[in-house]
Amino acid sequence: MSSISTLISTLRTGKFWYLFPHYGYRWIRGRQGRRTGPVRTAPYGTSDIPELHVLTGASHVGDLLFAVKSFLSHYESPIALVIHGDPSVEADTAETIRHHFPEARLFLKDERDATVLPRLQGQGLARCRAFREANVFGERLVDTAVLSKGRIVINMDTDCLTFAPLDRLRSLVQKGVVTHIQDPNPQPFSVTDQEAERRFKVKPIRHFNAGLCAFPSGRLDLEQIEAWLSRPGYPMESHYAEQTILAALAALGKAEALPKKKYTFGEKGKISPRFVHYAGHYLSETRIAMRRDGQRKVLDHLREAHE
Repeated sequence: MSSISTLISTLRTGKFWYLFPHYGYRWIRGRQGRRTGPVRTAPYGTSDIPELHVLTGASHVGDLLFAVKSFLSHYESPIALVIHGDPSVEADTAETIRHHFPEARLFLKDERDATVLPRLQGQGLARCRAFREANVFGERLVDTAVLSKGRIVINMDTDCLTFAPLDRLRSLVQKGVVTHIQDPNPQPFSVTDQEAERRFKVKPIRHFNAGLCAFPSGRLDLEQIEAWLSRPGYPMESHYAEQTILAALAALGKAEALPKKKYTFGEKGKISPRFVHYAGHYLSETRIAMRRDGQRKVLDHLREAHE
């Protein structure tokens, strides 16, 4: 349904030309990504190493392969991979994911429900459960907090690509420092400053973007999130609802932004940074550039690495 809404929204703008490169490049890159080889990771539950958590759906598996493989090829340190499959991930898609990431832990929707819901009920976290039901990103946040077994959790979206070693990110992760990519909007949140201070008793960190962020797993505190959500009126359905809560959690202790010249946001063609979050409308110039330029560059790197 969301994809239909996106299509209609784009058609109303009159930008019909976005449709052909968007779907054309998605199909081409999806086939090319599936032809790349499997990538090894540390097994889920390996002690004292970070976990990379990624949410995906059946229509985003091609992007998942490019995002995760490019990240793993440049992280240059052991890391476990946890993939959260949404309800669209069925047996054939799960088989593809497991082929490419054989040591990864893939949690399908039913598996996550079976583990997470009893935990929320047992702890009386009714508002966390409501947030999880209202928003797929809220579900990602809550489920990551429950399912994580690593010392550090790294959260990444599938519209991200890595082009060079992630030295600064790795250094901050090893030190246990909360870190994040910088959003060009200083307040990319779902509530006003006044409401944020009333609800969180702290100002969310400005320019916080959840497309790439890292937290010590203990900082993803569901009891704290429950308390924040217990005050009526939080817009749980907002696209920025998860990001706002993460920015507030980050503000509760030491946090450091990644250098924006190397970890950039919304690039349309230039791909000199180490890492790019191609955020934006699915049918947009930015997303077209992600597949036309960024994924092509990643594909060349992956092919060279296996020669």
